Amino acid sequence: MSRLVDLVPFDPEDSTHVQELIRQRVLCGWNVDAVEGWCAKVRSGLKGLQWIVRGTTPDAVAFFAEPLPSVELCAGGEVGPPSPDPSFAPIGHVSLDWYDDAGEKELASKDDGIVTISTFFILKSQQGRGLGNAVMDELEALAGTSTFGAKTITLNTLDGDQATDTARWVNLPGGFNPSARFNERWYLRRGYKTFRRAVPRYKEKGIDGSDLFLDAVYMRKEVVAA
Repeated sequence: MSRLVDLVPFDPEDSTHVQELIRQRVLCGWNVDAVEGWCAKVRSGLKGLQWIVRGTTPDAVAFFAEPLPSVELCAGGEVGPPSPDPSFAPIGHVSLDWYDDAGEKELASKDDGIVTISTFFILKSQQGRGLGNAVMDELEALAGTSTFGAKTITLNTLDGDQATDTARWVNLPGGFNPSARFNERWYLRRGYKTFRRAVPRYKEKGIDGSDLFLDAVYMRKEVVAA
């Protein structure tokens, strides 16, 4: 099958882009307040934010034959905000960054050619359609172009050991969800190798009010130059 999606650079000077990014972060439920800072990092070249848009190949046209719904749902199931411009309809966004929020040089270092994946979101209406692989194919290819020239691509995701340990979820809202998808195995199948485990990284509030940190794994893959 030919490519299903394209990646289009985010423009921090375009108000429609900024408003759509805010809308998609509301739909995602995370980091709505980070958008202004992300715009500054895009301007400085630290953040390579990309829109995920429907491709134009015959396969893509057939795959996306159904129009996007007029209303998108948030992660929690509630109705999300309307699009600021219906003519601009990306189905998500993702970023290649030369920095890591936690300052981990193993995850991101421009001097060492290490770029990290962040801010990966796909509209709820488009989730579960197998688009993750299509996006990753394009993103990994982009990392190897002259635009980035990366040598290594990295990511962080929930530690699979913790994800499947029911005892670790006892004090978390919602508890353990056996039907939830945990991505470490998926990234392994894509050729990423885990190089650090059990890194306390994702802050959560326990049902008793305490602050908890879920563990991350750090993964990496060598980039194929374009």
